[in-house]
Amino acid sequence: MASIPIQAGDFTAESTFTTGLEQLRELATQLRGNRTSLHAEWTRRMVRAGLLQFLDEEQLGTEAEWVLAQYLDALELGTPDALEAYGNRLAEHLMQRGAEQSEVIAAVLLLREVLVRWLLRKHHSQPHNPSPTDGEGSERATLAPSDAWRGSASSSNRRDS
Repeated sequence: MASIPIQAGDFTAESTFTTGLEQLRELATQLRGNRTSLHAEWTRRMVRAGLLQFLDEEQLGTEAEWVLAQYLDALELGTPDALEAYGNRLAEHLMQRGAEQSEVIAAVLLLREVLVRWLLRKHHSQPHNPSPTDGEGSERATLAPSDAWRGSASSSNRRDS
């Protein structure tokens, strides 16, 4: 399959997508490396919020472990189809176990919050590395992990003044 590169500065759309996918895979690897603490925090937060009360704490921990593993697998694939399939599997799995739709949504939002807080702690504790320059003093565009999550949708939603 031939690809037609779309030039945007020094980067092509194809290379930017590849870079974003590589960053998602690296992010998934980092999250997997901290899976135990992320799982424990998420489980604790769900218990405190009173979510999925039809499960005892051990069952909740097992379910949370399964959901987190599924999420990391989908994140590693980095495609909208993988994330959609993850969402469908998650909702179907938890609702078959007795969860209400609102509980599934609340649990996913708590997972997102736990992951975002972990990322913020991790990246705020490391020194910032400026982007490399091209020799003329202009900075090259790079994708941060948060940019890879948002994709191009965030830039297309901006209004021109």
